[in-house]
Amino acid sequence: MTPLPAVFAWICLGCVPPPEVRVTEGVDARAFRRFLVPPFSDDRGLGVRYALEFSGGLRDMDFDVVGEEQAAAGFAALGMRKGEAPGMNDLLELRKLTGADAAVIGNVDCGSPGKGRVSVLVLDTAKGETAVQADYRPRSCGSRAEAATVMREVLDALGRVLGARRRRTLEEDGFR
Repeated sequence: MTPLPAVFAWICLGCVPPPEVRVTEGVDARAFRRFLVPPFSDDRGLGVRYALEFSGGLRDMDFDVVGEEQAAAGFAALGMRKGEAPGMNDLLELRKLTGADAAVIGNVDCGSPGKGRVSVLVLDTAKGETAVQADYRPRSCGSRAEAATVMREVLDALGRVLGARRRRTLEEDGFR
């Protein structure tokens, strides 16, 4: 007879664990209603695609997202380069310029199949600190089509922490 843990390992050989989400102690992530989402940094040139998918997912959950033009104007006003992560003073200034409660900074490192990593930080623009961090190791993440699936997985996990008013599942969006 095969031991139960071995059977489980065999059954779950192709499983991908859900994203791991951590909330900074003392942070009320449900207070964030307006998000600034600049392009994610990545190794495949898909950072804009990931940011668009993430922004769309936030809108699907009834959050407000700073428009691309307003966001670009805010970054330009601060003299920030594309893909540059904002510092504490930048976050405070971006809050004034865009009205964003939080900024989302993402990094996608697809690496070789099965070795990718997606990290998303939700930064509190009032305090200038990390409020929520999500880490995910997708099976694959290096194409435009995979960007949508990966971001839905991350958003599904983050939605619970952020207090999404409405959360659409992957199945409702046609992903299986």
